[in-house]
Amino acid sequence: MYSRYTRFPSNIHFYCCGNIGGATPIAHSANVFEKVESEIPELVEEIHKRGLGMKMVFRAPGDEAKVNPFNWAGEHSFGQELLPGDDEATTRQKVEQQVRKLTPDFKWKDDGSLELTQHIPDIPCIYGGETPIPRQLLDKLIEVIDKEEINLVMEEGDLLFVDNFQVSHGRQPWEGDRLVLVSMWDTESPIGVFDDTELAMASEWEVTLGFVTRMLRSGSRI
Repeated sequence: MYSRYTRFPSNIHFYCCGNIGGATPIAHSANVFEKVESEIPELVEEIHKRGLGMKMVFRAPGDEAKVNPFNWAGEHSFGQELLPGDDEATTRQKVEQQVRKLTPDFKWKDDGSLELTQHIPDIPCIYGGETPIPRQLLDKLIEVIDKEEINLVMEEGDLLFVDNFQVSHGRQPWEGDRLVLVSMWDTESPIGVFDDTELAMASEWEVTLGFVTRMLRSGSRI
């Protein structure tokens, strides 16, 4: 999982209606992987060989973006141990302790923001020294996923229950104000039913496909 969290839940439950647009695309990760392996084998080979990674920048408190209000000091990022009255050195020390639970690869920037690189476990990290994935492969990946995904248009009173081990999820663009309510909980991990090979494949591809798809749909650079 790519995130500011060090542990991901087994189940996610959404309630989120958009005025215009905002459908919630979901797809079974194993089905998507089978299609990708069949139709884009060169992408599978390169990611297994070279790995995948992403950089994240958490803004300084008071400099948050409108579309992403998180900063590095928030209780839902790396500020869980901060106390009122902590000086700058103590604040950064406490934040760095939390960051290291997620990744050892981070740095403070001149504007006070925090940049970190999260590496997907169990496979090599940065894709070819940050070499971009060829655009034609990403376009093909979206084409494959589009055929497998279901776009759910949620209405008042709807709840979406997602098995976070098997299903990838995202969000389509929307217009107007939108409040996303989410509940997350853990159950006994179903990972034990997989052998090592199946687990490695499922783990890296759920993260890989989810990462690539969400970045492309949000217009972010990969």
